[in-house]
Amino acid sequence: CAVERERKVALGVGIAAAGLLYLLTSIGYSDRWWPLALLRAINSWSWLVAIMGFASVRLDFSSPFLVHANHAVLPFYVLHQTVIVTVAFLLIGWKAPIAAKYVVLAVGSFAVILALYQGAISRFRILRFLFGMR
Repeated sequence: CAVERERKVALGVGIAAAGLLYLLTSIGYSDRWWPLALLRAINSWSWLVAIMGFASVRLDFSSPFLVHANHAVLPFYVLHQTVIVTVAFLLIGWKAPIAAKYVVLAVGSFAVILALYQGAISRFRILRFLFGMR
C-alpha cells in the first residue's frame, strides 16, 4: 500500500513542514499569506499519511478481544448519540467543573452503552438482527 511505503518520507516532510511553520509564524507571517496556508495543508497531510502508514505496519494483529469488540462496533455507533445526549441532559444541572462533567459524561455514556450491548443486544437474537449483527 502506498501509505505504508511512503510513511518515512511523509514523516520527514511533516517534521520539516512543522519546523518551517514554527519559524515562519514566530517571525510574524500571518495565515493570510497563501504560502503559509499551503504549508499548513502539506503539514497536515504529511502527518496523516505518516501516522496511518506507521499504524498500518505496527498495528496489524488480531486478538480475541479485538474480534469480540469488532462485533460491537455497529451497536456502539447506533447507540452513542442517544446515550451521550441523555447522560448530558442529566448532567446539565450538576454543579461541578466542566472537566468533571466531561469525565462523567465520557465514562458514564461508555458504561451505559457497554451495559446495553452486553445485557440486551448481544443476548437476544432479534436485537442482534435489528442492530446489524449476525
